[in-house]
Amino acid sequence: MIFIFVLLGSACAQDGLRFTRYSGYFWNDVNWFNTATSTHSGVVKSIADIHTGTGGVQSVNGADYYSVQWLGFFRATVSGTWWFYTNSDDASYLWLSSNALSPSTSNALVNNGGEHPMQERSGSVSLTANAYYPLRIQFGEAGGGDNCVVYWTPPGGAQTTDGTNYFTLCPPGSTCSSLTEHACPTGTIKKIYRARALV
Repeated sequence: MIFIFVLLGSACAQDGLRFTRYSGYFWNDVNWFNTATSTHSGVVKSIADIHTGTGGVQSVNGADYYSVQWLGFFRATVSGTWWFYTNSDDASYLWLSSNALSPSTSNALVNNGGEHPMQERSGSVSLTANAYYPLRIQFGEAGGGDNCVVYWTPPGGAQTTDGTNYFTLCPPGSTCSSLTEHACPTGTIKKIYRARALV
């Protein structure tokens, strides 16, 4: 008996979020990133500050006029109401679920837009345990101090910035969507095959 392997699709073979740093400030235009010039990219498991959230590329209060976007999926570990926060200088936005695929300032779960010093904004959403939700985060620095922190509080749990067991580039067993294909770094996409017998 001879077996062949049929390609079904592809999935990201890495946990974390894909960050991309861009030259220039996005001025609260969520579509600006589609045509902006990127300078650095990578994968991170925390946005405890802009230094951690860019894999050490960008230091806190270290530059002006740049923007960062993070893409991936968020896994809810328990069912219930989750709170998400951004604390940033300047603008930041966070989208979860279907709104992450078609973002606007009006449908952001966390809207922390505008030019301002460090400022916290939050939003709550009901999530289901072990479900994976598309996640998009945007941040921009116009001038002066610069930093971005992203954290969340699970139902009955403690606030955290650690994305371990929460962040992934693609849910297990699924093929990459338009969001995750953009999020997958080069070399982390694995092919999904199914064996088919030929008599």
